[in-house]
Amino acid sequence: MIRGALVASLLATSVGATESRSDTTARGVSVDSGQDALPATSAGPAPGPLGPASPSTGAATYPDALRAATGPRAFPVGFNRTALGDGDFGADAIAPSDTGTRRAARPRAIEYSDWYYRRLTMHRIGSYVEFPLFAGEYVLGERLLHDQEQLGFPPPHEHIDRVPSGLLTAHTMVAGALGVLFALNTITGGWNLWESRREHVGRTRRILHTVLMLASDAGFAAAGASGGGAKHRLSNAQTHRSLAAASMGVAGAGTIMMWVWNN
Repeated sequence: MIRGALVASLLATSVGATESRSDTTARGVSVDSGQDALPATSAGPAPGPLGPASPSTGAATYPDALRAATGPRAFPVGFNRTALGDGDFGADAIAPSDTGTRRAARPRAIEYSDWYYRRLTMHRIGSYVEFPLFAGEYVLGERLLHDQEQLGFPPPHEHIDRVPSGLLTAHTMVAGALGVLFALNTITGGWNLWESRREHVGRTRRILHTVLMLASDAGFAAAGASGGGAKHRLSNAQTHRSLAAASMGVAGAGTIMMWVWNN
């Protein structure tokens, strides 16, 4: 009985296929040649085996051929089809592409030591102290220059100061305090700059501040070196004052920049 059921199923399938072929032949499909015998319903190129022919090559374009053969089909997500109209269906026509959104690189955590924040506190305190020292040094230097112009500059071989000794001592002490302050701020600032080298936020601001403060350090060093000759000649005294004033201006600009320019 099982064999009889199988034979009956095969016979039914064969009869269905024969009827389908006959129906297709009746509608105008040539079985021998595989060409569509239906007349064209509109002006234009004759239809190909599976769809309208391309105007230039006479070959059926891929989307029309696919639609004529199997109906509308959704293209698979994740592939780019290039040259569909040219009938090129090779490996280059279907290329994989990114279907997901690329994620940005996760920011890397940066850990600072406890001493980083201690040095930062000392550095900030120094930045607040520098302006009173600048003001005091400038006033003392102007008074010294005025007294030397009034009393005259002693010759280089004369080691007697004609200006009041207390005024000269105060000017020297404030200059020394500025030297210590800038040395401390240079060390703490440079150390923290190195420790924060992997921090991208605020890097431009920190580097510009460092350049300005190093330039002021060089200016103060030059001003200190010219201080000895300022006691004996007016031109040397004016050079000393110009170097000191320029260094104060550069240092002040670098300090105010850090206060105003936030990250």
